[in-house]
Amino acid sequence: MKKRLMIIGCSLLNMLSLLGTEKYPDFTWDRVPVCLHLSNGTSDFTPSQIRYIARFPIVCIEKNQAYKKYGNKETGILNAARSIKEQNKACKVLFYWNSRIDYVEFYNYGDILKEHPEWIMTNQNGDWVTVPRSNRRTYDVTKCVFSDLVV
Repeated sequence: MKKRLMIIGCSLLNMLSLLGTEKYPDFTWDRVPVCLHLSNGTSDFTPSQIRYIARFPIVCIEKNQAYKKYGNKETGILNAARSIKEQNKACKVLFYWNSRIDYVEFYNYGDILKEHPEWIMTNQNGDWVTVPRSNRRTYDVTKCVFSDLVV
């Protein structure tokens, strides 16, 4: 668990470093910053939930946000991000996209991946590499085009 939290924290810091200093949340060592990582898989957040969420300096919306309502991940994440920013423009809103495992059936980008099978990692025999215990394909992040898409 500690290792996973450290990886998430490092990933958040790395993403923020790409944005430039004016995009960083306010920070001081006088108080430990607390961030929020969450989703509501069934529907959009309620107005009272948005007010609470918007109090945090950094919010990461999980890939499952409002999936049952919209049938894809991006719409729920975008709606949540807009609502949070309406409440607190200073809040930095990130979204979670697993950049290792292909959840093509859940995201709108699935059509793009169908056009670019070379973005999926293959072994020496040309077979897709899958994640152990899940049978899901793995992205080939060594391909520059794919890396440009996710960043």
